[in-house]
Amino acid sequence: MQIRKIIPENLVLLDSLRGLTALYVLIAHALLLLTAGDADGFMSMLSSIFQYAHQAVLFFFILSGFVIHWSTDKRFCREKTFDLKAYLLRRIRRIYPPLLAALAFTFLLDQLGLFLKFPIYHSQTAYASINALIQTDHRLQTLLGNLLFVQNVYTPTWGTNGPLWSLTYEWWFYILYIPVYGLFRKNKSFTSAFILVLWILNREFPFKPALFTIVFDYFIIWYLGVLLADYLRSKDFKDSLCCLLRNHPFHFVPD
Repeated sequence: MQIRKIIPENLVLLDSLRGLTALYVLIAHALLLLTAGDADGFMSMLSSIFQYAHQAVLFFFILSGFVIHWSTDKRFCREKTFDLKAYLLRRIRRIYPPLLAALAFTFLLDQLGLFLKFPIYHSQTAYASINALIQTDHRLQTLLGNLLFVQNVYTPTWGTNGPLWSLTYEWWFYILYIPVYGLFRKNKSFTSAFILVLWILNREFPFKPALFTIVFDYFIIWYLGVLLADYLRSKDFKDSLCCLLRNHPFHFVPD
C-alpha cells in the first residue's frame, strides 16, 4: 500500500491532529485557572483527563516536525532546490497572522480585566499558585520580544498569554531546520548522530546563547517528526518505483 493513500497530499489529517492537540492544551490551561489544583466531582474528572498538557505539547512538536519535513522535502524533490526565501515566507505567513491576532486579543482582554479590577490581575485571588502564575506585562520591549520569538527567554510572555512560550520553540525549530535539512540531504545517519551528540552535550554543558540552549533541548523531539516523515516518504518512493516497474511494458515477469 502506498503511503500517499494513508497520508493525503494536503496533510489535512495531520493538521486536524495539530488543531485537536492545541485544543487539548487550551482546555488544560483553562481548567488550571478554574480549579487552581483544587477540584472535586466533575471538575476533578475533567482535570484528570486533561492533565497531560505537557505531553500534548511534545506530541504537537513531533507533528510539526513531520509536516514541515514532509512538505519541504516533497517540494525539494519536485523543484530540485531549496528556496530559502520561499521557505521563510511560508513560515512567516503561517505563524504571524495568528500571533498578531493573539497579541491584540490578549491586550484587549487584559485591559478589560484591569479596568474591571478582576482579582486575578492584581495577584489577589485565593490561590497562591495562580497569583504567582499570572503576570501582566505590556511593555514595548515585551511586545518586541514576543514578535521576535524570544519570550520566556529574554522577555516575559505578552500579558497573561502564558502559552505563547511554545511559539519560541516552534519558530526557532523552523530556523534550525534550515542547516539541518542541508546536512540531512547529504547524510541522514551522520546528521541524526550529530544532533543526538549535540543534545547530550547541551544537557551536560549548556551552550550559549541561552536561546539556543533552551530551544535545542526540545529540538530533538521535533526532529523525531522529521525522521518519521522521511521514513514514510522513502517508503512511498520505493513503493511508487516498484509499481512503475511492474507496470512497465517491457518488464519481464518470470514463470
